[in-house]
Amino acid sequence: MGSGQSTDSQSTDNSGSESNPGLLLLSDLMNEQYPIENLVFEGCGTKALAYVGAIKVLEKIDALPKIKRFAGVGTGAVVACLLAAGFDCYALRDSLKQHLENVLTANHYNKKGQVNELLNKFGWNSGNKFLDWLGTLLKEKYEDADITFRELYEKTGKELCIVVLNLNRRREEYFHCKTTPTTAIRRAVEMSISIPGLFQPFQFNTGKSRKNYYLDGGILCNYPIHCFDGWWLSMEPGKKVPHKYQPTSDLKTLIRERFSSYNSKTIGFALFDDSHSHGEVDIEMKLRLHQNKAVVPIPTTKLGRKYKADVENEDKLKDLFKSLPEATKKLEAALLKIKKSDSNLVSVVQLVKTLTGKESNFTQTDIEALFGIEKNEDQCSKLLKNVSTKEMIAIIDLLYFLDQTSRFLYKSNKRTSRTEVTNILSFWSAINGVAHGNGKLLKDNLKRTVGIYTGHVTGNYVKLEEADETYLFQQGWNSTVAFLRQLQKQ
Repeated sequence: MGSGQSTDSQSTDNSGSESNPGLLLLSDLMNEQYPIENLVFEGCGTKALAYVGAIKVLEKIDALPKIKRFAGVGTGAVVACLLAAGFDCYALRDSLKQHLENVLTANHYNKKGQVNELLNKFGWNSGNKFLDWLGTLLKEKYEDADITFRELYEKTGKELCIVVLNLNRRREEYFHCKTTPTTAIRRAVEMSISIPGLFQPFQFNTGKSRKNYYLDGGILCNYPIHCFDGWWLSMEPGKKVPHKYQPTSDLKTLIRERFSSYNSKTIGFALFDDSHSHGEVDIEMKLRLHQNKAVVPIPTTKLGRKYKADVENEDKLKDLFKSLPEATKKLEAALLKIKKSDSNLVSVVQLVKTLTGKESNFTQTDIEALFGIEKNEDQCSKLLKNVSTKEMIAIIDLLYFLDQTSRFLYKSNKRTSRTEVTNILSFWSAINGVAHGNGKLLKDNLKRTVGIYTGHVTGNYVKLEEADETYLFQQGWNSTVAFLRQLQKQ
């Protein structure tokens, strides 16, 4: 039987060494007993490589062998599956990189085939390549590509939960050795990574139910931190539906409260960056890193350079936004001085002179905040001609133009991500990103969430350079160390 894993000695990668610059030391975490039995992984695409650093920490402090349950959605489902199957940190890294490369190249089809598949099967990618890939890994480990949830539990004692979306029922479902014991694990994981429009939804029936379409579970539940709470997935005697259901029970209430009791032995891994903000939650998770002096510099990669340029531009726009009220007051005062008596008109030539002439009291920042141009006579004249082609310009038209400029600055000042949409993968990933709302779940579960800051890696599926991967590893490592240090104090 193949091992399906690599060990530290087999790996030539030194990223897991504490001598590596940027990694927090583990000496204060060793020889401790941590009350952790369950790991849950958010869906996150390419950013899942940050999980490798987190898992390496758990290996180093000997906490990983004590984990009994794994859960995930999307790429987090791939991570949970491989860990439950016994793959180590470096095998996880190599397998993830293979999977992500497959996904990044999954949208190259001929146009006619794309249209036919999309219309007839609701997606372009059949998912067969992924099934074969994951099946090969599981077969190397257990001599069975279609090992089921129950079989994995019986062989290893590990419980695996994969969260998927039942499109027909419009709800998330939890594939697990208790709920779907005879389902092949690779089938469930394939469902969980099936991005709408890119992957064809899988038709499947559980038990005696009719066939339903299954998709990416992250659409409804991208961070299933609650899945091992309550009794729904508990393997303990007396925690099955027949035991819970009584003649006086309200079935809807029973289902709604199935995850009601808090499991303190669960920790989850969720990723965040400056562009996808969860407000106070992000501040709290960043504070953990700063308190541990665990800030990792952004690498000078293509993604890193773009991120730094975007930050500089956003900071500049923020400064312009702050200066806009004072610049507007200056302009209003100037317009009152130069407008024709008993009219709402000003001379374009005189306005240009007032704004850019030698005696002008307008600064470069004022002009840029008001008009988005340099303090230059030619640029100012050209811009005002867009407002009015005549010698005189109506003040109301000018103020309307300024209103549009200020709206742009306002939107730019509100820091939100702008996702580049260049192909079908990035298109549907952007849609999924909008649907994946975790703010409430994160806030309620902050004490059991390892928040991993991914910095300049903001997209779910982007091409990474080696330095980007190293950065994600470092952030995964440091965020986990910071969390465990806080856990020690509780």
